Amino acid sequence: MRIFIGLAEVANNAFTYGKGFQSLGHETYTVITRKNPFYPDSHYNEVLAEQMEYPGEGFFPRIEAGRRRLSFFFKALRNCDLFIFLSGTSFLPGYWDYPILKLFGKRIVSVFFGEDIRYWYAYAQEMRLLGWEEEIKPYLEYRKSDPKDFFMTKINRVRVAERYADLILSQPSQGELQTRAYMRVNVPLDLSQYHFNVPERQVPLVVHAPSDRAVKGTEFVLETVKKLKGEGLPFEFQLVEKMPNAGVRKLLAEADIVVDQLFSQTVAGFALESLATGNVVLARYNSDYAHIPPDCPVVNVTVDTLPVELRRFILNSDLRRQLTYAGREYAERYHNHVKVAQQILDWLKPGGIQEYDFIPTFFQKDFMMPRDLLKEERRRMRQQRMERLSNLLLHSIRKA
Repeated sequence: MRIFIGLAEVANNAFTYGKGFQSLGHETYTVITRKNPFYPDSHYNEVLAEQMEYPGEGFFPRIEAGRRRLSFFFKALRNCDLFIFLSGTSFLPGYWDYPILKLFGKRIVSVFFGEDIRYWYAYAQEMRLLGWEEEIKPYLEYRKSDPKDFFMTKINRVRVAERYADLILSQPSQGELQTRAYMRVNVPLDLSQYHFNVPERQVPLVVHAPSDRAVKGTEFVLETVKKLKGEGLPFEFQLVEKMPNAGVRKLLAEADIVVDQLFSQTVAGFALESLATGNVVLARYNSDYAHIPPDCPVVNVTVDTLPVELRRFILNSDLRRQLTYAGREYAERYHNHVKVAQQILDWLKPGGIQEYDFIPTFFQKDFMMPRDLLKEERRRMRQQRMERLSNLLLHSIRKA
């Protein structure tokens, strides 16, 4: 089978999916908009940003970029049987490539990872209904302030996938706008790239590596570290930011404890990388809500319980050792990239899904979109479009 993968690269997933399908004997054609700077060694068939000035400044570069994008779409249409779109991406404006692909009998998988479809107001509403709003309030305030988090953008992305995709992979912690049954998205890891090591230090190294401090709850992690240092606990701490993933993996193999995000409902990619390299991982998640396997060894913490749990694992090396080996086994069981790729292919077979992981109901039963908020978002969308158009024309005039 020939498989297209694109057009976004989130946490190296496009590259890792590709390796998984290739290991199963399939050909892949991977096209991404731009490379993730934290994974400079990952390779793709086409990187639009390297083809030319993309998305480019000025009117004519953008036209040329669109032409090249269209040419890659036709190449994929001719040569590929299965299309895996990551993060709700599309070759063509208005998602016109999706109905064209179905017209030609192609199969589509839509994979969502988080902010690509999570709409802040719907998420806040559901968290309030579940009684978790106060626990994650700092994150909700941060998402509320995002000027580009638009209801219409995200619901269109979801509805296109629900109309045309043969399979949707997602999670409930981002799926408040979803209405169609879907399977859980399992982060693929090429475990050969993760050296498993248990240092067994008496003075453990604790690592926190936020991609975004507000999302991860870094403020509260630093407060906890300061508190425990003040108590005289024997541990080292390293805050890691903007480090290429190869360096992060090397550091994780030398670390003992990792504190990941404190506002999440699920176990994220960095936590899984930390399990694979031999760490005790502390993070917030809800196993029932997110369908986390019951043997997940990630220690479930909140902002309030983090000091107690981190203190416990700093002081108990035997307990750390027990969880580190369970962590590697968990990563191998559920997140090996070859297994994840095969799982997708199995789900696509006739009768491959006996029971869906998630059947969403929140949008139909509980979601209410305030008219004033929708009106304000539409005003901001028009304003942003006008600003982009003005900047585009101004740049074109200056270059003329």
